[in-house]
Amino acid sequence: MSSLVSAVLPSSGNWNTLQRSQLDVLQTLVKKHIEDPALTEIASGNDFAITSTERGVPRYEHSHLVAALDVLLEYQRNRKTTYFTMMGTRAQTSIGTYRHDPRTRLIELLKRWLRTHAANPNISEEEVRRLCGLCRDLLNYPNLFPSRNKTSFMHALSEVYEHLELQLRQVLERDRTCAELAARCLSLSRNLVSDAIAFLLLGATHLTQTDSLPSLEVVVLWQSLPARGNPLPSRADPQLQKTMQDAWQTLVGSLITALLSLRWTFHLFAGVGTEEELKTLTDAPGSPASLAADKPAENAMALIKRVREEFEAGRLKSSGLAGPFREPLQQESREQMLLAVEALFDLLYLQGEVLSHFHRISDSLGDYGMIRVSSWLHPCLDSVIEKVQRLQTCLKGLNKSVDSELIIAKARGRALKKPLPTERMSARAHAAMERALVGPDCHLVALMQSLEELKARSSPERLPHVVEGLGDACMQLQNVLTSSQFRARVGDTFPHHLPSLANLSRANSRPATLRLSDEETMGDYSEPEEEKEACASRAICLPSAGTAKAKAEEDSPAHSSMHSACFYLFGQAEASARRRSGSLPAAVRATFNSLRQKTSWELKEPSSSSLPAPATTKSTTAPAPSPASQTSTPAELVTELPADGWISHVRNGGRVSWHHTSLGPAPWERPAARPEDTRDELFGAKACMEASPVSYPFDDSSMRSITSPQRRDTNPFSDALAEEAEQTNPFPDADQHDQQGEIFAACKDKSKPSPVSRATEGARAEPLSFGLPREAGMTPSTASRTQSPAVLEPEAPATLLSRPQEGQRKEVPSTSADPASSAASFLQRGCLRAEVQRLTTSVQGWKFHDSRSLLITGSQLLIYDKGSADQVKTVVDISAGEVERCNLLYDGVLSLEVRRKRRRSSSLTRWTPRRGGDGDAEKKLYFFKFEPQELAQQFSEVISSLRPAGRE
Repeated sequence: MSSLVSAVLPSSGNWNTLQRSQLDVLQTLVKKHIEDPALTEIASGNDFAITSTERGVPRYEHSHLVAALDVLLEYQRNRKTTYFTMMGTRAQTSIGTYRHDPRTRLIELLKRWLRTHAANPNISEEEVRRLCGLCRDLLNYPNLFPSRNKTSFMHALSEVYEHLELQLRQVLERDRTCAELAARCLSLSRNLVSDAIAFLLLGATHLTQTDSLPSLEVVVLWQSLPARGNPLPSRADPQLQKTMQDAWQTLVGSLITALLSLRWTFHLFAGVGTEEELKTLTDAPGSPASLAADKPAENAMALIKRVREEFEAGRLKSSGLAGPFREPLQQESREQMLLAVEALFDLLYLQGEVLSHFHRISDSLGDYGMIRVSSWLHPCLDSVIEKVQRLQTCLKGLNKSVDSELIIAKARGRALKKPLPTERMSARAHAAMERALVGPDCHLVALMQSLEELKARSSPERLPHVVEGLGDACMQLQNVLTSSQFRARVGDTFPHHLPSLANLSRANSRPATLRLSDEETMGDYSEPEEEKEACASRAICLPSAGTAKAKAEEDSPAHSSMHSACFYLFGQAEASARRRSGSLPAAVRATFNSLRQKTSWELKEPSSSSLPAPATTKSTTAPAPSPASQTSTPAELVTELPADGWISHVRNGGRVSWHHTSLGPAPWERPAARPEDTRDELFGAKACMEASPVSYPFDDSSMRSITSPQRRDTNPFSDALAEEAEQTNPFPDADQHDQQGEIFAACKDKSKPSPVSRATEGARAEPLSFGLPREAGMTPSTASRTQSPAVLEPEAPATLLSRPQEGQRKEVPSTSADPASSAASFLQRGCLRAEVQRLTTSVQGWKFHDSRSLLITGSQLLIYDKGSADQVKTVVDISAGEVERCNLLYDGVLSLEVRRKRRRSSSLTRWTPRRGGDGDAEKKLYFFKFEPQELAQQFSEVISSLRPAGRE
């Protein structure tokens, strides 16, 4: 390097040792970081002499590159040199400009690069990174470039480096989008399919007619297809058709014709421009296009099957194969050819019929749209990758046989069986295989890389980040558009009543709308707290199971295309904005209704004087219920119990109650309960252990066993609700109906004591609760810390009416739930409970929201309030089809998509018009994390088993 510098630089004293060292370092670093040959020889000749200090860029694309250029120009303008001249006996000081020194050479190199790339919109990351690395390495030599000027060389270089760093960040943010990646995948697929078809047509065949074809691309092969099988006869070339007529009649030629005639092939190679032309030909009766469009998959697969049978039978005279591949020992090679055709058939469908539509979505909605459909896109990409790998295996095996039986054998002088391919055919087949499969830059490797990159770019994990930026931009724009400054600038002509930017969606005919939603919208939907307090004025009214099921079937969704969690995040209707009213929380009514339906309770209220006499017992052993009588037998209630052992009991009014002897003594065989125990029998509190999903404090004076704290009734429909309660009263007996009327009247008039308060007068006030037993290990953190370490577990299930006697309950240690228990054990026990963490999505992944208790009882899923062990917030009827999706994710996370009928709203929003066909349904998406993870699998199995047929 020193010799090069000595040869270039003048030998006068203008170049000192320091400058030579500077030039050596600059030349080394420039060759290390710069690849452009026009910029690497910084020490040669006068190539990097000083140029104009004007910008020289009329229009730019990258502001940071122009700013760095301005910094260098300012440094050059301020950099001057001082020297002396001798005029006789007098010395004079003059100011000059540096023209060829090492610093000037580097500045000119940077100026040339910045002027070239400042206006380039497609600047690459690698180019910016290389120049950035050059400036960074030069900053390691501050002592090599001393300065006495105000603006030093190192200071200017540091500013340029900072601007290049900022420009590099912008280049990284402008990476390729999903639409570009999808377009690249389609382009690479065209190249791969075209070369694969060319190799199959030439490699192992003797179709010498192909030498007359100017090209083997698909668009040229279309012109030579026979008129009978040509789906686009307007593009046919009669001369090429005549030339290839005999070739297309062979078995191999018929396979290639079938692939070229597919509608999916036109979608992939001709694009959407041929849609109208292809549709017109398809609609014409009797046309080749209409015949091929009837059952393209069946026709192609049937042809492949027929050709395989011909190959296996040895009928190869009209096969089109070369002589060496007609030998019996080449059966494997012939099978590899057929497998390659099948892989091409599948790949053409996935690319031309599936991925092309994903590309249209990405073109319309960008990365956001592709991420929204990622739950469908990613499995499709996995299938494409699998088909590409299968095609690679088949073509490589066939190519190896071609080289061995034709090329190498001919080179060694072996006699080959005729007919044989021409040299032009062999050369074109080898070139097609090289482009398709051989080398690091082949079509297959590039396609696999693009597919993986598209999969990463469309990952749902990017959705929170995309939506966060979009939502923030919409909110800021909304604030600006509603500001007084904006109104002052645009004047009064600007519309005043415009929809909120946060609620705008793309207009379409689908009932579900796309909107931005904050985290509050994603919260649990349930009865509002104020309605829980105002629900004291209504008696317990339980709709029949048939009515609930009919409503659930009526409200089943007509569209089920929202498959993934990311679909649902932005497809919610305005469920959280609507308030539902009702005198008693829906969770209490639905849970009590489920318990009543599952156990055939005979609900009784004690009168003010005495309890009703016990009913006459008529116990008989009932045979196993037949499928035809499942509506009146317990077969639909307990499906895991044996058929033998059922006993029945006829109560007042003709009602038949069923009981299985394996569950212990029947309720009607136990001693009569005391009056103070009747309220416990009503809700089955003691049989359900101390942890109850719903509880209400019982008070003798104010009838708080049924009511909540007093609140002024502001519901204008209270009278109508009362009439509805009386019509749907679940108590069939006349005396119970009268008692319920007294209870409802007592709730309306606080001055009148109720029958229940009179019957329980003098008894110790304790909470009325009902629920099902749960494992002690699942007790939430909000439970009492002073409770006994053991829990009461009844021998008979909690569905029995009367309180278990002292001898019929036992103490069992409190242990955690067995994660290996199955859905069958759940059905036998009657309930399944777990303490879970509710998750939400964030930029980094999952985000902890709160702790919840989940309980599956009967056919209903109870979701408790935050941190509560006894307050149910949401009841989901699984058997009624309210669970739309139930997906088991990784790490014990269960995704639950719920779709329910919208509850009765308040008087202000009850008659609000609904938009679309989905207005009367409310939707919700939950993410629950289970510990241990086996519980998530158990919940998923149970929910799937309880969902109605056709919804799994």
